[in-house]
Amino acid sequence: MLKNCSDQSKGSKYTACRKIDENVDFEVNGLPAVKRVVRMCAVEGEPDRPCYYKAGFGGRVNVCHCFEDGCNSASVPAAAVGLAAVGVLLALRVA
Repeated sequence: MLKNCSDQSKGSKYTACRKIDENVDFEVNGLPAVKRVVRMCAVEGEPDRPCYYKAGFGGRVNVCHCFEDGCNSASVPAAAVGLAAVGVLLALRVA
């Protein structure tokens, strides 16, 4: 789903799109291992260094910034799988 960053709370302060790939490799503090992607509007970004990688105990993240409209979008198959999963969870909750 394409989000207009100008409609967000900080509006025109957003200058970039951000995509964060998070990987938690094993259970930490009772939280399960997980792999997820977070997409958001960004206030800052470095055009000469579009991505950076951080790693620490039990996890790692790859953060990328881009500056064109819709540049951090999900692929259609990934979006379809995500929507299907939400539908199944909602169906189970209603039942």
